[in-house]
Amino acid sequence: MKKTNLIGKYSNFLTKFRLPGLILVALTTVTLAVGLLRININPEMDIFMPKESKAIDLMEKSNLYFGNNQQIIAAVKIADDLELSQLSTENFEAIKSLQQKIETIANISFVSMPNNLNGITLHNNNVYAMFSIFPDENFDNNNMKELEELIANSSQEYAITGNIFLREKTNQYIISVLKFLPFTAFFLILLIFSLQLRSIKKAFLSIIPAIVAAVWTFGIIGWIGHEVSIITAIAPIFTIVIGSAAGLHYISHFSKYRETENNEVSNKKTIAATLMPIVITTATSGAGFISLLLMKASGISDLAIASTIGITLAGITTFTILPLILAGKMNFQQKANRSRASITLMKNSHGLPAIIFAVILISGGVFGSFYVKTNFTQLSMFKKSTEVYEGAQLIQELTGGKTPSYIILKTESDILDPINATAILNFQEELEKSEAVTRVFSTFQGLAQGQYPQTKEQASQKLSMISQKIPELSKHINTTENAARIIVFTRDSEHITIEEIKKLTENFSSKEAEIEAGITGFDILTDELNESVKPGLIKSLLLAFAIVFLMLLPILKSLKKVLISLLPVIITTLVLFGFIGITGITLNLITAAIFSITIGVGIDYAVHFSSAAEKEGCINHAFSVTSTPIIANSLGLAIGMSALFLSPFAIHTHLAILMWLTMIVSMLLTLTLLPTLLRKSYKKNTKLIPLVEEV
Repeated sequence: MKKTNLIGKYSNFLTKFRLPGLILVALTTVTLAVGLLRININPEMDIFMPKESKAIDLMEKSNLYFGNNQQIIAAVKIADDLELSQLSTENFEAIKSLQQKIETIANISFVSMPNNLNGITLHNNNVYAMFSIFPDENFDNNNMKELEELIANSSQEYAITGNIFLREKTNQYIISVLKFLPFTAFFLILLIFSLQLRSIKKAFLSIIPAIVAAVWTFGIIGWIGHEVSIITAIAPIFTIVIGSAAGLHYISHFSKYRETENNEVSNKKTIAATLMPIVITTATSGAGFISLLLMKASGISDLAIASTIGITLAGITTFTILPLILAGKMNFQQKANRSRASITLMKNSHGLPAIIFAVILISGGVFGSFYVKTNFTQLSMFKKSTEVYEGAQLIQELTGGKTPSYIILKTESDILDPINATAILNFQEELEKSEAVTRVFSTFQGLAQGQYPQTKEQASQKLSMISQKIPELSKHINTTENAARIIVFTRDSEHITIEEIKKLTENFSSKEAEIEAGITGFDILTDELNESVKPGLIKSLLLAFAIVFLMLLPILKSLKKVLISLLPVIITTLVLFGFIGITGITLNLITAAIFSITIGVGIDYAVHFSSAAEKEGCINHAFSVTSTPIIANSLGLAIGMSALFLSPFAIHTHLAILMWLTMIVSMLLTLTLLPTLLRKSYKKNTKLIPLVEEV
């Protein structure tokens, strides 16, 4: 009675102050929407990096000793169907001319161009010239665009790679994701809800709270100056797709009550009927995202916080904006209910068929889980059709190596001392002999040409003289800090390859007591990250299951029923592992995140079904009233997330695929296995209530 009175007072308050309330919501939305224009993009890859890492600390030291020294590598086709020996003087003049044009671009320090046949490569009957371009610290996206345009005008076929180029393209891709994909998700959800509710007006109203929540969330991000990354760029889609379920639930109940009651009474009854279910499902969805905070990467933490805020705001705005709108004059025409063959089919699958289906899924999940790989790489983030992927792939083929790693050397004595140089050169020879390495470069190579100087003073003079001709040579040694670095191109980015390089570096460091050595680089960092994904995932899953378990226990009031209700999500999680293993999708931060999200979102179906069964004490009635909403919601979520198929990022596409799988499997298990296992817990299960659509 107390709860009913509070809801009545709340509904009366919204009705009384409807116009001021709508004006306040509008002003808040407009104010926060301005923040969208202030959003800053973070295209850096460090959002994927572990929060604590020796390799990160070493990378910071490397930047301190040698500067960022980020170069851009460009491959330009200069001839086709020619052997290298057939290149003419005109070809070399064209290369020289392009170099001179590149050097005219502002904020470029120097350009290392092919010398004779050094840096000119034959690939698939095409001759490519390789340019190493070294920008200064003021080089920006506008300079990068100018460089890209210049190279594009010089040749019909070219490729560009490098962290600066990668950042510029990633920045463009993230902006395109933010501009277009949330709208795509909105129209997809509108389509599905329109079919479900058989009314575009109802469908549009259902989505309004989630749209407002997405605007508010990212408006706040813009106003506080927090950056949006490749990971957090999908938070608005999660907010719209997952958050719109609350609006659908509210509008469905309101339209039913509106058949016999006026708007004011319908609002009161709708709030009373939907408050606890929406609060619980919002909380469980948020729990799935919050558990991601245990993953060791800042980008995932940002996604967890932004999505949780967005989904929570969607729940809040459902009980503010929709009652305010619906308190006015608005007529809903309820169309006739209809039975669906898919619902009948699932009802007929209760019992032994449901158990067989679950056993097949479990078997497939167990089998595929043995083939799960954690092999995240920088290039794997992008679709193969993107300019970033195609360019990096071509240059990797031309250079015969992957992203370089850096071995940082530090000594208390003079780094140029012949004793230190001899040890470093021997170490470099050892690296070159390793099958894990394709190419090695260091300043000491240039100093050792002919013969390494006999004294450190002579070595210093030779370094100064050589650096005038080859400026790049001096960028890998710091005589003030007595530090140097060796650039290593590995065979691949596999864990076994990285471990071999690490072992060689550790052995050298322990053998040469005077020289401290450590290895860093993007491949080293991602290897550390890959190794941390599974432990982080396990912690995240345990936390998500624990939170959901504690939420379900007071609702179902039975340990047995709670454990049974968790089974569909547990099996779905296992199926996810199997699917990832069988299809070859790598387990990385993004794909790992879907596991916790699955628990938070997928458990909603079990909550709806188990709550209905607990309330009525009848499995058949629970199935009758929840089957259609559960099917509609699962399809809505899956189809809404399909907007990510249009993203240029492969990791977004994988997320959409896995979302489809988890929603469909969770729905099928909730409507087949769960009734089968819960049936014995209730006595009123003899007669099936007619299957009608709950809207």
